[in-house]
Amino acid sequence: MKKLFILAFASLLLSGCVALVESRVNMHRFRDQLDSDYKGVIVEGVEYSDGLCYDLFIPQDLKSDRASKLILYVHGGSWTGGSRDEGERWCRHFADLGYTAATMDYSLQKGKATPSIDDMIADMHSCLASIIDTAAARDVVLEEMGLFGFSAGATLVMLYGFREAARSELPVRFLVQMAGPVTFEPDTWKSEVHRYVDRVLHLDGSPKGDAAFVARMSGKEVTASMIEDGSAKPIWEAISPVSQVRPGSVPVLMAYGETDGVVPRSHKRLLIAALEEAGVHYDYIGYPNSGHTPIYDPECHERFISMADDYCLRYFGQ
Repeated sequence: MKKLFILAFASLLLSGCVALVESRVNMHRFRDQLDSDYKGVIVEGVEYSDGLCYDLFIPQDLKSDRASKLILYVHGGSWTGGSRDEGERWCRHFADLGYTAATMDYSLQKGKATPSIDDMIADMHSCLASIIDTAAARDVVLEEMGLFGFSAGATLVMLYGFREAARSELPVRFLVQMAGPVTFEPDTWKSEVHRYVDRVLHLDGSPKGDAAFVARMSGKEVTASMIEDGSAKPIWEAISPVSQVRPGSVPVLMAYGETDGVVPRSHKRLLIAALEEAGVHYDYIGYPNSGHTPIYDPECHERFISMADDYCLRYFGQ
């Protein structure tokens, strides 16, 4: 079993590198679409846990009602890489509109570290508590928030918004997510993706490979026999956003590249079906010429930015 954990880790690390490189190389093509004239205060590198930090963007007009609304950005990187820097331009954009914004680091599965998805969710709780205190010291009293995530960060944002809302440090009003995986059910990762994704996730079709994948992400002991008899299902469902959708869940703005070869395209359909069954409002923007990052569809990306702004206007203050 130890060998399988090591192989699963190496595979996830490679997956993270692939997703991160694609993001870093291509996201710059849309930098100008998020250009802003933001002149507010940036509180950089606030440490909220051992080695984990966030950057806080405080708007100029502290008397505006918008200043009490927080947008928290959570970066991508296959849970093995990436950093809070990814969210800088989005945070500048929202702060320029008058909202308080932040972008955070969280525990990553790299080196000898093996944080589970639940550990990363715990980081979000700790980070939010610190953000509230830091904002208050700057005369900003935060009242509610929207969550924004890309890829692996989108998974965390959705899981937090659907599962953690009742115990959140701030009321969650809406979610904005791009290219987020929605389930850790092994079978959903074996369809409609390039073959290298199966390899990097170490999903070789065997119960042992499935068990190593679920164990890595959940932090629980999972065996091949548990995969075979179905007793592992509650373990992956507990960390799968799509399994946490309920009537009354917060609305979601989502975007996916229609040719995504990193996140299985079935995940989008699973999420839409769950939201519709629960009667949860959502908006979907597809990028027909793009893969995992919005590379070739500037008009779609412009619309996505506009709709993210509209979600702030529509759902804050309700």
